[in-house]
Amino acid sequence: MSEGLPREARRRWRQQALQVLGEEFWDDLAGIWPDAGPRMDLYREGEDLVAVFELPGIAEPEAITVALATRWLTVSGDIPYPYPVAEEELIRSERAVGRFSRRIALPEPVDPDEVRASYNRGLLHLRMRLLPETDSRTVAVEFPEQAD
Repeated sequence: MSEGLPREARRRWRQQALQVLGEEFWDDLAGIWPDAGPRMDLYREGEDLVAVFELPGIAEPEAITVALATRWLTVSGDIPYPYPVAEEELIRSERAVGRFSRRIALPEPVDPDEVRASYNRGLLHLRMRLLPETDSRTVAVEFPEQAD
């Protein structure tokens, strides 16, 4: 619901919802709500589209896969479980760990051959070159010759 809203409007909406529904409601909801995958930001910078994903604890490049089609971006991988206790022993668990896959529709077409990816301090940065706008054109329709 709030994805298309500016950051300040989302912050105000969250604050109002917290006041009306209370902290316990959101804590309970967080425990059952399905996770969409790692959080990310997406913005345009000049002729590039930039995506930044939160992926804490990744230690090697093989743990992340980035796949790109003209209008779709898929990031998948495995976030390690860093604790010395079993998951069922956690008193509260909010961090996403384990296998993930996130597929995002891009707002503009990008060139799959012009993508740069880097990982630093838990953030995956993807810089994707936007495709230039193409002019529309009329296409001739061929009809096979018909025998009378």
